[in-house]
Amino acid sequence: MRWMLIWGMLLLVLSVSETKAQTKEQLKQALIGCEKDLNTSLKKIEQLQKALKETSELSERRKALADSLVANLQSQIRLQTQINRRLQANADTLQLMVRDYDQKLDEIAGQYRKLLAQKSRPWFFTWNGLQGLATGVLVGGALGLVFGLAH
Repeated sequence: MRWMLIWGMLLLVLSVSETKAQTKEQLKQALIGCEKDLNTSLKKIEQLQKALKETSELSERRKALADSLVANLQSQIRLQTQINRRLQANADTLQLMVRDYDQKLDEIAGQYRKLLAQKSRPWFFTWNGLQGLATGVLVGGALGLVFGLAH
């Protein structure tokens, strides 16, 4: 029995020391695993910090581009407003020119109608026609008198 007791004690000591060895080995492996996980986490944190920095830079560039686009659009709106004003001024000027030309054409048409009315009267109802008739009668009478006296 003693031998069994010693043998049991020896097995117990061996199993405890083996358990301690296994526990030390397990703790060592767990520690190595934790270090690997920690290194992986640190790498991921660095990647996330880099991605955050790049995202911030992209956000700043987007903001700068958006501000530039807004400024360009405002400039285009001001330019378009100026163009619209000038086009309206040109349209008003053209409208006035058309009215003036319309009035001038009405005046010319009135004068032309008046001239046609004068030309359409018989020649003896006009002053020039009566003057021509009187001159013709006088010149003809004088020539008739001269020829009549000469013969």
